[in-house]
Amino acid sequence: MRHAGSILIIVLFFTVVGCASRITPIYEDPSLNIKLEPNPAGSSNVSIIGNAKLPRPEDFAGVLRGFYAQKKQGLFEYVIGGSRTQAVFPEENIPVLASELLKGLRSAQPDERVAFQVWRTGKKGLRDETSGAMYLRGSLLSVSVQWINFVCLSG
Repeated sequence: MRHAGSILIIVLFFTVVGCASRITPIYEDPSLNIKLEPNPAGSSNVSIIGNAKLPRPEDFAGVLRGFYAQKKQGLFEYVIGGSRTQAVFPEENIPVLASELLKGLRSAQPDERVAFQVWRTGKKGLRDETSGAMYLRGSLLSVSVQWINFVCLSG
């Protein structure tokens, strides 16, 4: 019985170490973190698209500028039509974000995705965070944003 417990601990240790080593940093600075991590959606078929079909960083920056999120609204906002949208990615991060996300997509294995965290200092000095991940499935880019903290917009 004592040996079974020891074996279980050893197996758990290697499982945790194995999972932790699967995270590969791509880029990191005080406002941006990009890394490769295991894709919970399963393996994607990266080989179909290949690196040749990925856009240039300038073109991909335009795609990133097109991502907007709508703030969840209550009944009052719905009735008066006060919904607000906000760009998912801050403009000041887009050039670096586009090139580093493409670098991650090029180097990702079929069972990996590119995770990102973007921080910015909002009004009143509060730090806002946007995080999510993206991966290729065939010729489609799948993007999920898990967290976006809305910056209050004036006007």
